[in-house]
This record gives sequence, structure tokens and C-alpha cells, in this order.
Amino acid sequence: MGRYRMDHYVSCFSTVFSGYRLIVAAKLRPLGFPIWWIYRLQLAVAPQWVWGVEADLADANKTVTAAGIPGCSIVCIGGFPGPVADASWVKMLWDASLRARVGYLVSPVLLTYVTGGIAWQKVEASATCQHSVADPLCVVVAGNPFGTGTGSAILTGWSIGGGFEDRIYGNWFLRGEYRYSNFGTWTGNVLDLSVPGSPASVGHSLKVASQIATGGFTYHFGL
Repeated sequence: MGRYRMDHYVSCFSTVFSGYRLIVAAKLRPLGFPIWWIYRLQLAVAPQWVWGVEADLADANKTVTAAGIPGCSIVCIGGFPGPVADASWVKMLWDASLRARVGYLVSPVLLTYVTGGIAWQKVEASATCQHSVADPLCVVVAGNPFGTGTGSAILTGWSIGGGFEDRIYGNWFLRGEYRYSNFGTWTGNVLDLSVPGSPASVGHSLKVASQIATGGFTYHFGL
């Protein structure tokens, strides 16, 4: 079974200097092929209708990196253009869902269905800046050290989609599915980029969503 996903989110990193706030948004789109487990319980309720409950868990580790820190990629402290050596990145880790599924038998061997329910996504955001003269975010410190901050969260959202299962031989089925999941906006996390002698921090706002397409062969026991 193959699983293709495109995660997309808008990242807005913000920082405050001398009483003003500068926010710039940047779209980041990682692609990944995670390991996937799926469990299903289904029951025929009419000659052509099938309903059930489905749960899935996928383990992934996909990172997308951007030069600079959005919001300070050009100029954050007047006269110090970026991004210099600064960078920011977002990592998509495991995701899971618990969904209802309603299917219709188009023919004795072909089932089409819609599915929807609750979904979870673990996401991690990080940023790093160099405490140097030229840096637009972190002020100079002897030795020009780097400050890096990381935060993570498990987001709860919703997922909806549809698919098909086509019996091709015996207990073997060809299966395809597409789902869209939305996890809202992740805010309130502050990344600490401080080093001794130079405090610095940056906050972020991430709108997280994913599109997942799966396809492959499955084997049904008990048929």
C-alpha cells in the first residue's frame, strides 16, 4: 500500500522590536511517504450499503526549511538586512484519524465510499539565528554563536474524503482514497533563541492542513 501526502501550511513568525511588530507569511509544502497502518470494522446494513468505522496511524518525518525567519527575512532591525545565516523549518511527524465510513456497492465487486471524522497531527516548528553584527534578529555576541529554539504540539482537527475498493482476484482488492484534513491555526508557542548575554525570542502562527492520497492492494480475511 502506497501513501502520498502533501502537507501545507502558512507560517507567520513574528517578533517585536522597539514597540512595533513585523509579520510576513510564507507558504511551506513538504512531501512525504510515511509508513501507514489502518484498521477497519464494517457491516452491511442493506443489499448495497455498507457502513463502518476506520482508524489509521501513519509515522512520518518530513521537514521543510526556509532561509531566514518569516517576519525577519528582509529587515527586522533597521539597517540590518537578512536573512544572513538565519533559518526556520517545520517538521510533520505522525498523524492519526478515527472516522466513520459509508459505502455503496456499485457492483458486487466494486465499493465506493465517503469517510469523515476526527484527526490528529504532530507538528514541530524551529528557528535559528546567529548573534552577529549583520543578523536582522539576534544582536551581536562575542564569537557569533547561534541560538536555536524548537516547539512541538499535537493538533486536533477534522478529516473528510472518499475512495473505492475493487475486488480483482479472490480476497485481493485494489484500493484508492483521497482525504483532506484541517488542523486550524497553531499559535501561542514562543521559540527561545537566546544565548548567554543576549535574550531573543520569536513567536509563530501556523495554519496546518494536509492532503493525503493512498493507493495499493489489500487482502481481506474471512471472505
